[in-house]
Amino acid sequence: MARKMTAEKVVGYRRCVLMPHQEQTLQQLVTAALVEKPKPSDRYQPLNMLSTEIRCIGAYKTVGQSLCGYLTSFERGAPQPVIGDDANAAALRLGALFPPRPGKSGVQQQYVPGVVYFVIHRNHVAVVQSASVRATALEAHLNWLLKERTNQLAAMVGMVLSDEAQKATKEKIRLSHVKSIALGQPLMVEVAPLPVVAADGRHVEAKAQPKKPPQKKFRPQGPILDFLRSYFADSNGFERLGLNEVYDGNIEFWIEIRFPKRKRSKAEDAIRLMDTLGVALRDIEGDQVTLKLADGKKVTGKELKISANLDVPILDNRLPDENILWSEMVGWLFLQIENGVVDS
Repeated sequence: MARKMTAEKVVGYRRCVLMPHQEQTLQQLVTAALVEKPKPSDRYQPLNMLSTEIRCIGAYKTVGQSLCGYLTSFERGAPQPVIGDDANAAALRLGALFPPRPGKSGVQQQYVPGVVYFVIHRNHVAVVQSASVRATALEAHLNWLLKERTNQLAAMVGMVLSDEAQKATKEKIRLSHVKSIALGQPLMVEVAPLPVVAADGRHVEAKAQPKKPPQKKFRPQGPILDFLRSYFADSNGFERLGLNEVYDGNIEFWIEIRFPKRKRSKAEDAIRLMDTLGVALRDIEGDQVTLKLADGKKVTGKELKISANLDVPILDNRLPDENILWSEMVGWLFLQIENGVVDS
Protein backbone atom coordinates (compact mmCIF):
# COMPACT_ATOMS: atom_id res chain seq x y z
CA MET A 1 0.00 0.00 0.00
CA ALA A 2 1.43 3.37 -1.04
CA ARG A 3 2.27 5.75 1.74
CA LYS A 4 0.01 8.80 1.85
CA MET A 5 1.94 12.00 1.25
CA THR A 6 1.74 14.83 3.76
CA ALA A 7 3.06 18.37 3.86
CA GLU A 8 3.84 20.65 6.77
CA LYS A 9 1.81 23.87 6.80
CA VAL A 10 2.37 26.79 9.16
CA VAL A 11 -0.82 28.15 10.68
CA GLY A 12 -0.78 31.59 12.26
CA TYR A 13 -3.18 33.64 14.37
CA ARG A 14 -4.72 37.01 13.57
CA ARG A 15 -7.31 39.05 15.44
CA CYS A 16 -9.77 41.23 13.58
CA VAL A 17 -9.86 44.73 15.02
CA LEU A 18 -12.80 46.94 13.98
CA MET A 19 -12.49 50.66 14.69
CA PRO A 20 -14.81 51.92 16.02
CA HIS A 21 -16.17 48.77 17.68
CA GLN A 22 -19.02 47.08 15.78
CA GLU A 23 -21.87 45.02 17.17
CA GLN A 24 -21.33 42.32 14.55
CA THR A 25 -18.22 40.15 14.47
CA LEU A 26 -16.04 39.62 11.41
CA GLN A 27 -17.55 36.15 11.00
CA GLN A 28 -21.08 37.57 10.89
CA LEU A 29 -20.08 40.35 8.48
CA VAL A 30 -18.25 38.08 6.04
CA THR A 31 -20.99 35.42 6.17
CA ALA A 32 -23.62 38.05 5.31
CA ALA A 33 -21.48 39.33 2.42
CA LEU A 34 -21.03 35.81 1.02
CA VAL A 35 -24.76 35.13 1.26
CA GLU A 36 -25.45 38.38 -0.57
CA LYS A 37 -22.87 37.54 -3.27
CA PRO A 38 -22.85 33.72 -3.36
CA LYS A 39 -21.09 33.24 -6.73
CA PRO A 40 -17.33 33.92 -6.90
CA SER A 41 -17.85 35.92 -10.11
CA ASP A 42 -20.20 38.23 -8.18
CA ARG A 43 -17.34 39.20 -5.87
CA TYR A 44 -14.37 39.35 -8.26
CA GLN A 45 -12.13 42.14 -7.04
CA PRO A 46 -10.33 43.79 -9.98
CA LEU A 47 -6.66 44.46 -9.32
CA ASN A 48 -5.89 46.45 -12.49
CA MET A 49 -7.63 48.95 -14.77
CA LEU A 50 -8.61 46.33 -17.36
CA SER A 51 -10.00 43.95 -14.72
CA THR A 52 -7.89 41.12 -16.15
CA GLU A 53 -6.22 40.52 -12.80
CA ILE A 54 -8.69 39.19 -10.25
CA ARG A 55 -8.73 38.38 -6.53
CA CYS A 56 -11.55 36.48 -4.85
CA ILE A 57 -12.63 33.98 -2.22
CA GLY A 58 -12.73 30.88 -4.39
CA ALA A 59 -14.63 28.62 -1.98
CA TYR A 60 -16.03 28.66 1.53
CA LYS A 61 -17.89 26.41 3.94
CA THR A 62 -18.86 26.15 7.59
CA VAL A 63 -16.86 23.74 9.74
CA GLY A 64 -18.23 23.40 13.25
CA GLN A 65 -18.96 26.95 14.30
CA SER A 66 -16.39 28.59 12.04
CA LEU A 67 -16.34 30.04 8.54
CA CYS A 68 -13.63 28.47 6.39
CA GLY A 69 -12.43 29.39 2.91
CA TYR A 70 -9.53 30.25 0.68
CA LEU A 71 -8.48 33.40 -1.13
CA THR A 72 -6.54 33.42 -4.36
CA SER A 73 -5.79 35.63 -7.33
CA PHE A 74 -5.23 35.10 -11.05
CA GLU A 75 -4.61 37.02 -14.25
CA ARG A 76 -6.63 35.96 -17.26
CA GLY A 77 -4.42 34.42 -19.95
CA ALA A 78 -1.19 35.05 -18.02
CA PRO A 79 1.53 32.46 -18.78
CA GLN A 80 3.51 30.46 -16.22
CA PRO A 81 7.33 30.61 -16.57
CA VAL A 82 8.94 27.22 -17.26
CA ILE A 83 12.49 25.98 -17.81
CA GLY A 84 13.81 23.21 -19.99
CA ASP A 85 15.18 20.45 -17.76
CA ASP A 86 17.87 19.20 -20.16
CA ALA A 87 20.79 17.44 -18.46
CA ASN A 88 22.86 17.57 -21.67
CA ALA A 89 22.31 21.26 -22.45
CA ALA A 90 25.07 23.85 -22.07
CA ALA A 91 22.44 26.30 -20.81
CA LEU A 92 18.87 25.90 -19.61
CA ARG A 93 16.27 27.74 -21.66
CA LEU A 94 13.48 29.72 -20.10
CA GLY A 95 10.03 29.67 -21.65
CA ALA A 96 6.38 30.29 -20.87
CA LEU A 97 3.46 27.91 -20.62
CA PHE A 98 0.06 29.43 -21.35
CA PRO A 99 -3.13 28.20 -19.66
CA PRO A 100 -4.69 25.22 -21.44
CA ARG A 101 -7.56 25.85 -23.83
CA PRO A 102 -11.08 25.21 -22.51
CA GLY A 103 -12.13 21.55 -22.71
CA LYS A 104 -15.60 20.12 -23.22
CA SER A 105 -16.84 21.97 -20.14
CA GLY A 106 -15.97 25.28 -21.76
CA VAL A 107 -14.33 26.49 -18.52
CA GLN A 108 -11.10 28.41 -19.04
CA GLN A 109 -8.43 27.48 -16.49
CA GLN A 110 -6.02 30.11 -15.19
CA TYR A 111 -2.73 29.86 -13.34
CA VAL A 112 -2.75 31.04 -9.73
CA PRO A 113 0.34 32.36 -7.88
CA GLY A 114 -0.78 30.97 -4.54
CA VAL A 115 -3.56 30.55 -2.01
CA VAL A 116 -4.18 31.68 1.55
CA TYR A 117 -6.51 29.41 3.54
CA PHE A 118 -8.45 31.00 6.38
CA VAL A 119 -10.74 30.17 9.29
CA ILE A 120 -12.85 32.87 10.95
CA HIS A 121 -14.45 32.37 14.36
CA ARG A 122 -16.05 35.53 15.71
CA ASN A 123 -13.11 37.96 15.47
CA HIS A 124 -10.44 35.24 15.64
CA VAL A 125 -8.72 34.30 12.39
CA ALA A 126 -6.36 31.44 11.52
CA VAL A 127 -4.41 31.63 8.26
CA VAL A 128 -2.14 29.36 6.23
CA GLN A 129 -0.28 31.56 3.77
CA SER A 130 1.65 30.86 0.59
CA ALA A 131 4.76 32.69 -0.59
CA SER A 132 2.80 34.81 -3.09
CA VAL A 133 -0.57 35.30 -1.36
CA ARG A 134 -0.32 36.52 2.22
CA ALA A 135 -2.68 37.45 5.04
CA THR A 136 -2.34 41.10 3.98
CA ALA A 137 -4.10 40.19 0.72
CA LEU A 138 -6.94 38.63 2.73
CA GLU A 139 -7.20 41.79 4.84
CA ALA A 140 -7.34 44.00 1.72
CA HIS A 141 -9.94 41.79 0.05
CA LEU A 142 -12.21 41.64 3.10
CA ASN A 143 -12.08 45.43 3.36
CA TRP A 144 -13.14 45.69 -0.28
CA LEU A 145 -15.82 42.99 0.03
CA LEU A 146 -17.40 44.43 3.18
CA LYS A 147 -17.21 48.12 2.26
CA GLU A 148 -17.32 48.50 -1.51
CA ARG A 149 -18.98 45.34 -2.79
CA THR A 150 -21.67 44.70 -0.18
CA ASN A 151 -21.76 47.74 2.16
CA GLN A 152 -21.69 45.50 5.24
CA LEU A 153 -19.29 48.05 6.77
CA ALA A 154 -19.29 51.80 6.46
CA ALA A 155 -16.35 53.20 4.50
CA MET A 156 -14.96 55.03 7.53
CA VAL A 157 -14.77 51.89 9.71
CA GLY A 158 -11.23 50.60 10.05
CA MET A 159 -10.69 46.84 9.75
CA VAL A 160 -7.31 45.16 10.27
CA LEU A 161 -6.16 41.59 10.86
CA SER A 162 -3.73 42.16 13.71
CA ASP A 163 -0.84 39.72 14.13
CA GLU A 164 -0.98 39.48 17.91
CA ALA A 165 1.54 38.19 20.40
CA GLN A 166 0.69 35.51 22.95
CA LYS A 167 -1.52 36.67 25.82
CA ALA A 168 0.98 35.47 28.45
CA THR A 169 3.82 37.33 26.70
CA LYS A 170 1.85 40.56 26.53
CA GLU A 171 1.05 40.20 30.24
CA LYS A 172 4.77 39.80 31.03
CA ILE A 173 5.52 42.99 29.12
CA ARG A 174 2.65 44.85 30.80
CA LEU A 175 3.85 43.91 34.30
CA SER A 176 7.52 44.63 33.59
CA HIS A 177 8.19 46.89 30.63
CA VAL A 178 10.73 46.25 27.89
CA LYS A 179 14.16 47.51 28.93
CA SER A 180 16.07 46.56 25.79
CA ILE A 181 15.54 44.86 22.44
CA ALA A 182 18.33 42.81 20.87
CA LEU A 183 18.23 41.91 17.17
CA GLY A 184 20.78 39.62 15.61
CA GLN A 185 21.68 37.11 12.95
CA PRO A 186 24.74 35.14 11.82
CA LEU A 187 27.28 37.30 10.01
CA MET A 188 29.00 34.45 8.16
CA VAL A 189 27.70 31.78 5.78
CA GLU A 190 29.58 28.64 4.80
CA VAL A 191 31.25 28.53 1.37
CA ALA A 192 31.33 25.22 -0.46
CA PRO A 193 34.93 23.87 -0.59
CA LEU A 194 36.69 24.00 -3.94
CA PRO A 195 37.57 20.67 -5.60
CA VAL A 196 41.14 19.39 -5.34
CA VAL A 197 43.03 20.12 -8.57
CA ALA A 198 46.08 18.15 -9.75
CA ALA A 199 49.24 19.74 -11.17
CA ASP A 200 48.03 19.19 -14.74
CA GLY A 201 44.81 21.05 -14.00
CA ARG A 202 42.55 17.99 -13.82
CA HIS A 203 40.13 17.50 -10.93
CA VAL A 204 41.16 14.78 -8.52
CA GLU A 205 38.47 12.11 -8.14
CA ALA A 206 36.77 11.92 -4.75
CA LYS A 207 38.40 8.57 -3.90
CA ALA A 208 41.86 10.03 -4.59
CA GLN A 209 41.34 13.14 -2.49
CA PRO A 210 42.93 13.38 0.98
CA LYS A 211 40.95 11.62 3.70
CA LYS A 212 41.16 14.67 5.94
CA PRO A 213 38.17 16.89 5.14
CA PRO A 214 39.06 20.38 3.92
CA GLN A 215 38.79 23.18 6.46
CA LYS A 216 35.46 24.97 6.28
CA LYS A 217 35.51 28.51 5.01
CA PHE A 218 32.95 31.24 5.57
CA ARG A 219 32.16 34.58 4.03
CA PRO A 220 30.09 37.54 5.25
CA GLN A 221 26.63 38.01 3.77
CA GLY A 222 23.39 39.91 4.32
CA PRO A 223 22.31 43.39 5.46
CA ILE A 224 24.67 43.30 8.44
CA LEU A 225 27.61 43.39 6.00
CA ASP A 226 26.41 46.68 4.49
CA PHE A 227 25.83 48.07 7.97
CA LEU A 228 29.42 47.32 8.98
CA ARG A 229 30.80 48.71 5.73
CA SER A 230 29.05 52.05 6.36
CA TYR A 231 31.31 52.65 9.40
CA PHE A 232 34.48 52.76 7.28
CA ALA A 233 35.58 55.90 5.47
CA ASP A 234 36.82 53.95 2.45
CA SER A 235 36.36 50.45 1.04
CA ASN A 236 40.07 49.62 1.41
CA GLY A 237 39.88 49.98 5.16
CA PHE A 238 36.94 47.60 5.27
CA GLU A 239 38.64 45.06 2.99
CA ARG A 240 41.71 45.03 5.25
CA LEU A 241 39.55 43.40 7.94
CA GLY A 242 39.94 40.16 5.99
CA LEU A 243 36.39 38.94 6.54
CA ASN A 244 36.59 36.81 3.41
CA GLU A 245 39.42 34.78 4.97
CA VAL A 246 37.54 33.83 8.14
CA TYR A 247 37.47 30.10 8.96
CA ASP A 248 34.99 30.28 11.82
CA GLY A 249 31.28 30.63 11.17
CA ASN A 250 30.32 31.12 14.82
CA ILE A 251 30.16 34.87 14.46
CA GLU A 252 26.90 36.69 15.01
CA PHE A 253 26.04 40.36 14.84
CA TRP A 254 23.62 41.85 17.35
CA ILE A 255 22.29 45.37 17.74
CA GLU A 256 20.52 46.61 20.84
CA ILE A 257 17.79 49.19 21.28
CA ARG A 258 17.65 50.37 24.90
CA PHE A 259 17.28 53.29 27.24
CA PRO A 260 20.60 55.04 27.92
CA LYS A 261 22.02 53.88 31.27
CA ARG A 262 22.76 57.45 32.29
CA LYS A 263 19.06 58.33 32.25
CA ARG A 264 17.40 57.60 35.56
CA SER A 265 13.89 58.60 34.48
CA LYS A 266 12.10 57.39 31.37
CA ALA A 267 9.24 59.21 29.67
CA GLU A 268 5.91 57.38 29.50
CA ASP A 269 5.77 57.67 25.70
CA ALA A 270 9.28 56.15 25.41
CA ILE A 271 8.25 53.22 27.61
CA ARG A 272 5.13 52.71 25.50
CA LEU A 273 7.21 52.82 22.32
CA MET A 274 9.63 50.16 23.60
CA ASP A 275 6.75 47.87 24.60
CA THR A 276 5.00 48.34 21.25
CA LEU A 277 8.19 47.83 19.27
CA GLY A 278 9.02 44.68 21.20
CA VAL A 279 5.66 43.09 20.33
CA ALA A 280 5.76 44.36 16.74
CA LEU A 281 9.00 42.44 16.08
CA ARG A 282 7.22 39.07 16.41
CA ASP A 283 7.54 38.42 12.65
CA ILE A 284 11.32 38.10 12.97
CA GLU A 285 12.64 34.55 13.28
CA GLY A 286 12.36 33.28 16.84
CA ASP A 287 16.10 33.04 17.51
CA GLN A 288 16.90 36.49 16.10
CA VAL A 289 15.13 38.75 18.59
CA THR A 290 15.27 38.89 22.40
CA LEU A 291 13.49 41.30 24.73
CA LYS A 292 14.99 42.05 28.13
CA LEU A 293 12.42 43.20 30.66
CA ALA A 294 12.95 45.55 33.57
CA ASP A 295 12.64 42.69 36.08
CA GLY A 296 15.54 40.85 34.41
CA LYS A 297 13.44 38.27 32.57
CA LYS A 298 13.89 37.63 28.85
CA VAL A 299 11.34 37.05 26.11
CA THR A 300 12.41 35.42 22.83
CA GLY A 301 10.80 35.80 19.43
CA LYS A 302 9.26 32.33 19.69
CA GLU A 303 7.23 33.50 22.67
CA LEU A 304 5.91 36.44 20.66
CA LYS A 305 4.43 34.44 17.81
CA ILE A 306 1.17 32.50 17.82
CA SER A 307 1.73 29.79 15.23
CA ALA A 308 2.13 26.05 14.82
CA ASN A 309 2.97 23.40 12.23
CA LEU A 310 0.22 21.18 10.84
CA ASP A 311 0.78 17.94 8.93
CA VAL A 312 -1.79 17.86 6.12
CA PRO A 313 -2.42 15.10 3.53
CA ILE A 314 -1.46 16.01 -0.03
CA LEU A 315 -3.68 14.94 -2.93
CA ASP A 316 -2.49 13.51 -6.24
CA ASN A 317 -2.48 17.03 -7.74
CA ARG A 318 0.02 18.08 -5.01
CA LEU A 319 -2.52 20.37 -3.37
CA PRO A 320 -3.42 19.97 0.32
CA ASP A 321 -6.67 18.23 1.19
CA GLU A 322 -8.50 21.45 2.00
CA ASN A 323 -11.24 19.80 4.06
CA ILE A 324 -8.71 18.21 6.39
CA LEU A 325 -6.65 21.41 6.43
CA TRP A 326 -9.66 23.50 7.45
CA SER A 327 -10.58 20.96 10.12
CA GLU A 328 -7.04 21.05 11.54
CA MET A 329 -7.04 24.86 11.48
CA VAL A 330 -10.38 25.02 13.30
CA GLY A 331 -9.12 22.63 15.98
CA TRP A 332 -5.91 24.63 16.44
CA LEU A 333 -7.77 27.96 16.64
CA PHE A 334 -10.17 26.66 19.30
CA LEU A 335 -7.23 25.38 21.35
CA GLN A 336 -5.71 28.88 21.39
CA ILE A 337 -8.98 30.31 22.66
CA GLU A 338 -9.75 27.56 25.20
CA ASN A 339 -6.18 27.46 26.60
CA GLY A 340 -6.09 31.23 27.06
CA VAL A 341 -3.25 31.80 24.60
CA VAL A 342 -5.38 34.61 23.12
CA ASP A 343 -8.07 36.77 24.69
CA SER A 344 -11.49 35.28 24.12
